[in-house]
Amino acid sequence: MDYSLQNAIILAKEILANGKQLTAQSLREAIGGGPYSIIIPLLHDVSDYLYPDKANLNINERYSNNFNLLLNEIITHLDEQTGEFNKKFDLYSNIEEELIQEINSLEIEINNLHKTIDNSKNDYEDLNKKYNELVDECYKLQNENKELNNKIDKFYVKIGMLEYLKTENDTLNEKLDKARNDIFELTVANEIYKRKNK
Repeated sequence: MDYSLQNAIILAKEILANGKQLTAQSLREAIGGGPYSIIIPLLHDVSDYLYPDKANLNINERYSNNFNLLLNEIITHLDEQTGEFNKKFDLYSNIEEELIQEINSLEIEINNLHKTIDNSKNDYEDLNKKYNELVDECYKLQNENKELNNKIDKFYVKIGMLEYLKTENDTLNEKLDKARNDIFELTVANEIYKRKNK
């Protein structure tokens, strides 16, 4: 930044040409910033150059004017800063309120999630109980199935024995029939023999 008197005079003329008041703040903004300890003495030199008829003011009056000017600018600056602070405070207050609402909403959602988790745990316990009951029932059915298979195997053994006995019975019936035929033939032959020998 250029703090030279020549640059300050050019900037001051531009400020006045634009219809603005030449103050330490307006000169500081035109220069682009800087401490007031540099800007205010520079403003005095510019004012002496632009208004030479006022350059002979006594030093007390000048310092009084400088003090009043600086005080007014400080008050103006503080007012601006206070306004900015109030705006930021209101903004932050709104943000804080929104955050509190979001936190409350999140707490409600978290509580609902906890309830859902608790309900899910209960559902899981019920399902696990039913599962264990089904497993026990399955083991019971498996044991009953084993017993039934054993009974079926015994039944097939009995069927096999019955078929064997039936076969033996059929054989005995055939032998019995043959024996009857033989007895009949012998009886007939004996009758014929008796008749011949009378």
